[in-house]
Amino acid sequence: MRKLLLYICICLIACTPIGVVAQTIQNAKPHFSYFSISDGLSQNNVSCIFQDTKGFLWIGTHAGLNKYNGKQFENFVNDPEDSLSISDNTIFGISEDIEQNIWIATENGLNKYNREKNYFERYFYSKKNPQKTISDNLIHTVYCDNDGNIWIKTPESIDKINPLTKEIRKYKYEVSVFSKESDNYIHPLFQDSQGTLWFGTKEGLGYFDPEADEIIFYRHDDFRSNSLSNNEVRCIFEDSYNTIWIGTSNGLNSFNRHTKKFSSFFYTPTSLNTINSIIEGKPGELWLGTNNDGLLQFSIQKQSFTHYIHSSIENSISTNQTNCILKDRSDILWIGTRNGLNKLDIKPKKFTIVTDNSKTTDAFSNTTSIYANNSFVFIGTKFNGLYVYNTTTKTSKNYSVVLKNFPDSYITSIYPLSANEVLISGDNSFIVFNVITQSYEPITRRFPEISEFLKYNKRIRCILADKKQNIWIGTSNGVFVYSIPTKKLVHYENKAYKELLFSSSIINTLFEDSNNTIWIGTEKGLTKYTPTTKEFSIVAYTKNLSFQNPHNKVYTLCEDNNKNIWIGTNAGLFKCNPDNETSVIYTEKNGLPNNQIFAILEHNHVLWISTNKGLGNYNIKTNVFKRFYPSDGIQGYEFSQNASWKALNGTMFFGGNQGVNMFHPDSIYDNPITPNLEIQKIVYFVNNEKVTITIHDKKTIRLPWKNNTVSIHFAALEFTQPFKNHYKYIIEGIDKEWHDIENQNQINISNLPSGKYTLKILGSNNDLIWGHERILEIEVETPIWKTIWALILYVVVFAALLFIFIESRTSSLKKANKSLTEKQEAALEIAKQKEELILKNKNITDSITYAKRIQWAIMPSRAKFKQLLPESCILYMPKDIVSGDFYWITEIQDKIFIAAVDCTGHGVPGAFMSIIGYDLLRNITKERKIFKPSEILDYLNKALIELLTKNEMEDDTVKDGMDMSICVFHKTKGILEYAGAFNPLYIIREGKIMTIKGDRFSVGLGNEHEDVPFKNHIIKVQKGDTFYLFTDGYADQFGWQTGKKMKFRRFRHIILSIYKLPFTKQVKALRDELQNWKGELEQIDDVLILGFKLDNYLESMYNKPTE
Repeated sequence: MRKLLLYICICLIACTPIGVVAQTIQNAKPHFSYFSISDGLSQNNVSCIFQDTKGFLWIGTHAGLNKYNGKQFENFVNDPEDSLSISDNTIFGISEDIEQNIWIATENGLNKYNREKNYFERYFYSKKNPQKTISDNLIHTVYCDNDGNIWIKTPESIDKINPLTKEIRKYKYEVSVFSKESDNYIHPLFQDSQGTLWFGTKEGLGYFDPEADEIIFYRHDDFRSNSLSNNEVRCIFEDSYNTIWIGTSNGLNSFNRHTKKFSSFFYTPTSLNTINSIIEGKPGELWLGTNNDGLLQFSIQKQSFTHYIHSSIENSISTNQTNCILKDRSDILWIGTRNGLNKLDIKPKKFTIVTDNSKTTDAFSNTTSIYANNSFVFIGTKFNGLYVYNTTTKTSKNYSVVLKNFPDSYITSIYPLSANEVLISGDNSFIVFNVITQSYEPITRRFPEISEFLKYNKRIRCILADKKQNIWIGTSNGVFVYSIPTKKLVHYENKAYKELLFSSSIINTLFEDSNNTIWIGTEKGLTKYTPTTKEFSIVAYTKNLSFQNPHNKVYTLCEDNNKNIWIGTNAGLFKCNPDNETSVIYTEKNGLPNNQIFAILEHNHVLWISTNKGLGNYNIKTNVFKRFYPSDGIQGYEFSQNASWKALNGTMFFGGNQGVNMFHPDSIYDNPITPNLEIQKIVYFVNNEKVTITIHDKKTIRLPWKNNTVSIHFAALEFTQPFKNHYKYIIEGIDKEWHDIENQNQINISNLPSGKYTLKILGSNNDLIWGHERILEIEVETPIWKTIWALILYVVVFAALLFIFIESRTSSLKKANKSLTEKQEAALEIAKQKEELILKNKNITDSITYAKRIQWAIMPSRAKFKQLLPESCILYMPKDIVSGDFYWITEIQDKIFIAAVDCTGHGVPGAFMSIIGYDLLRNITKERKIFKPSEILDYLNKALIELLTKNEMEDDTVKDGMDMSICVFHKTKGILEYAGAFNPLYIIREGKIMTIKGDRFSVGLGNEHEDVPFKNHIIKVQKGDTFYLFTDGYADQFGWQTGKKMKFRRFRHIILSIYKLPFTKQVKALRDELQNWKGELEQIDDVLILGFKLDNYLESMYNKPTE
C-alpha cells in the first residue's frame, strides 16, 4: 500500500508543469571510502563506472581502463606496439553485450574486450570506407541494448552496430554551430524498461522510434514551462517506479510518458543544478552527482534535497566535482569524481549512532560514561558535561548548561544508586541526580560523612553501588567504601596494611559479580574483595600463562552465565576461572579488533567488546570473533574506557571519541547478499616462462605436465567490506577436507601430478555468508612416457628383453655348469693360498713387532733421559708399529747431546733409517770425538750418502735422508749449541717464544747442498729457559673440523699455553690437543716432541765453590 501511494505521488509530480524549489534537510553525514592512484587506479579522474553481469566493476579514467575485484585494480592501457591493447586511454563509456563482451568508448575508437582471450578488438572510422565504419573515432558513449545491438554516440551521429553482421546504421542529428560539442563531455545512451532507447545530447533529449527508424528530440522551450529545463542532457535514469529522470546543465527533470511533459526540480542556489549523474538509492530516493558541488540526495515524495560536499571531516566525499554514479548489487554507491573513486554503502547500518537533530553532530563526542534508565540515557562527556537523551523523542538536554551551577563539564563516572537516583562523579565533583525531578544535590548533603574524603580526593575514577548498600569509590589513591546503613567511610590503601591490597593504588574499574564479590581493576593488576571473609586478595590471573605480564592494566570486567570473569586489559582479553584463578587469553591473533579492551558487555553467551580499534563480539559457544568498523555504523575506531551500559531490555550502549552507539544485539543482522565467485586466471611456469590462462566461463582447463607451481586467482564479488570476504577450497582427488584461507584470494598448488582434478572454491561476504561454489575441472597432461601407447611399448620391449635374457641365461648356465668344477678346484686352491698368506702375514707382523723391541732397545730409555735432564718430557707417538722418528741423548765429558730425528718415510723403512742414524750418531760422538752440532751433521750427511750409494746401479740408488735438530749442552759453560736440518729449536724465555731455524736442506739426500756445511748456533742459557725439539708430525696433522693442517703457528700457541705446567702434565696436554684436533681422522705421521729445562745445571754451575 505504501509503495502504491508513493507511485501515485510520483505520477502527480511528473504531471506538474512547473518547477519546484526544494529545501535542504539535515541528515547524518554518510561515510565515504576513497580509492586513488595509490590504491591501484590508473588515474584519479574517473569518467565512467560499470558493473558487469559477473559482478566486476569497470572504471574508466582519462589514463586507462580499470577492472576492480574488491581487492585489486587491474589496469588496461594503450600500448602503441600492441594492436590487441585498448586503442586509447581516455575512456568515455562502458557497456556489456548479451555475449558478456565489454564495449568501451574512447577518444580514439570503439573497443570490444574479449574476456576469454584477454584482448581488445578495435573499431575505427575509415575515410576509404565510411559507410561500413563508424562515423567518428571520438566516441562519447556506448550502450548495448536488449536485442544485442551496440549503440554509440559521436559528435554528429548516433550509430547502431550489429556485432554479428558488422552492419552499421547511422542516425545524423542537427548540431547548432553555437553548441558544437568541443568539451568531449559524456552524453548518455539509455534503454528503459519498455525497450525505448533514449539519447542525451547538447541539442536536447532524443529517443529512437523503431517504426519510423529515426531519432525524435525533446528540447527546451522558453515559452513552455513543462518543457525540458535545458537542452544539454548529461544523464538519463529510470527509477523503480518506471519514471524517467533527466539531468541537465540546469536542473533535474522527470518525464511523464502519457502527457509527454516534463517537471523540473531545482536546488537553491541554482549553481548546484548541473546534474552529471542520477541513481536511485532506496525506492523514492535519488542521488544526483553535480558538476562542481558534490552530491544531492533527492526525496521524490518530499521534493526535498540533502546536500553532501567535501570537507575537512574524515570520510567525506573526496571532491565536489563528480562525473558519474553507479549503484551495485549490494546497494553500494560508487561515485566517480575528478579526484578518485568514492564508495558509499547506503544499506541500513548494523549500528545506530545516537543523534539529536537539534544539536551538532559532535555533541556526544569524547563520551566517558553511560547509564540507561528506561527511555533516558545518561551520557557523560569529557568536555561537554552531562547529557540526558530521550530515546523516544530522540532529543537530549545538556544539564551542564540547563541546570545552573552544575558542578562539572568533565564527567568521569555514572552509576545508579536506586531506581530513580544516579551517582555522577566529575573531575571536581560528586553528586546524586534525581531522574524524576531532574535535579541534583551534592553527595555531601546526602551523605555528610563523605565530605572529609572529598577534601583530599577531588578526582573520582569510577563508582559502584553494590547490593549491600555500599558505595565503592575508585580513586588514584586506593578505594573508599561508604556504608549507607552504618554511615561509615573506610579507606583501603596499600600504606595502611602490612600486605599489599592492590598491585597499584590507581583504580580503573569496579565490578560486583553474582556472588557479591567485588572485583577491582587497577593500573597494574586485579584485586578481589570477598564479603564473607572481608578480605582483599590480589588475583594472579596470569599465573598459568608464564609468557604474560602479571601487571597488565585492567580496564573493564564482566561476568558470563557460567560465572567466568572476563578481564579487559591493555594486553588482550582474559577469561578467568574465579575458583582457581587460572585464565585463557584472547588477542588480535584470535580475532579481537585490538588488544586494548575498554568495555565488555554480555548477551546470550556473546561478549560485546569495545577496543581502541573498533567494536567486536565473541561467541563463547562457537568460539568465533567478529569485528565491526565505522562502515558498519560504529561511532569511530576509538572507544572510551568503561563508557558502556546494558539496559534491562538488552539494549547496549558504547561510547567513544566520536559519539555513542545504541543497539540491541538481537537486531544485528548479517549481510544477506551472497557473492558471485569468479576464478579470474591461472598462472604457471613452463621452462621458466610465465603462462597466464584467463578463465572467464571455462569449466575445464588443461595444463601441461611441466609445471612446478600453479597459482589460481579468484574473487568474491561483493563489495560491502571486501577485506572481510573469506575463501575456502578443496581439490577433489588430493584433499580430504576444505582449506580455509581466510581473506586470501589466491592459492598456490605445487607439483600437481598428471591426472584429472575437481577444484571447488567458496567465497563469503563480510559476514561469512557463503555463496555458491565455483567448480573448475583441471586436467594435467600425462607426459608421453606415461601414455597408454608408451606403456604398450614398454611391455613389448620388456617381453623382448625377457626373451633375450632367458636365452642368454640358458647359455650362461651351460657354461656355468662346465666351469663349476673348475671354480670349485680354484676355490680350494685359493683357500690354500689364503692360509699361506695368513701365516706369512703373521710371521711378518711378528717380525715387525720384534723389530719394534729392537728399536726401543737401541734408543735411550726414558729413565736415562730423566737422569740427564730431570726437567724434561717426551711425547713419542709412532704412526705404525715401528717408527721413522727417534730421539737420542748421551753424555760425554761435560757435554749432554740431545737430538730429535725424522727419517724419510715411516713404518719399516723409517725404522731401518732410524737404526742407521742412531748408530752413526753414536760413532761420530764416541768414536770420532766430534762434539760440535754443525760438524756432527756435516759428518752424518757424508756418512749417510756414502752408505746409501754403495750400489752403483742408478735405479737402485736410495734417495733417503733425515730432518733433524741436535743440541749440545756444556754443563760447565752454561751454553747450548744447536744445528738443524730443516727442524728448528724453540726457546721460551720470559713468556715469549724464540725460533732458532735450522738449515733448509736435509741430511743424506745427496742434493745440491751436499758440500754446504751446516750452520752452528750458540745460545747462552738463562734460568727459566724452556727448550723444545720436535719433528713435523704434530704440526702436519689434519683437523677433522677444518680439513686443514695444524701448522707450526698453532703448534707454537699450544706450547706457549702449556710451558708453565709440570713436564708430566705437558705430555698429557699435548696428547689431548692433538686428539681434539684430529678427531676421528687417521694420524698421518710419526709424532715426536722433546721438552726440557737446564735450570738444575745452571744452579750447580753458579753454586760451585770457587777455588
